[in-house]
Amino acid sequence: MKPKPKKQSMRWTDVERGYIMDNWKVATEEEIAETLGRSKAAVVAQAYTLGLATPVNKWTKWEQAYLEDNWNAKTPGEIAECLGRTKKAVETRARKCGVSWSDNDADAARVSLPPLQPVTRSWAETTAELRELLGV
Repeated sequence: MKPKPKKQSMRWTDVERGYIMDNWKVATEEEIAETLGRSKAAVVAQAYTLGLATPVNKWTKWEQAYLEDNWNAKTPGEIAECLGRTKKAVETRARKCGVSWSDNDADAARVSLPPLQPVTRSWAETTAELRELLGV
């Protein structure tokens, strides 16, 4: 039996890093990963390297109970503020524990974002535009 070939890692381009920085707060890790053709784990690791993501902060039983007890009375943003977490972390945890958006009357007017567009510009086009902007 032949040994499995070692997977070669792809280096991150400046365009990919820029895409992560531009979309980190408005898109999910999965959406960014799909657009860039990378794994979710790779995107999160790169976001951590860029200073956008923080190490995983496990939820305590008290925080979990607070989330479940207050889901129908407060918005995810209000819950996040009380727990010292981000709104995104509260929303993610709510999905993981089975609390759906329709269960939260306080957040019924949730805004939906348009789908992300894939990066279609080449490195050369991006570099040329940067040079023009900088007058180089």
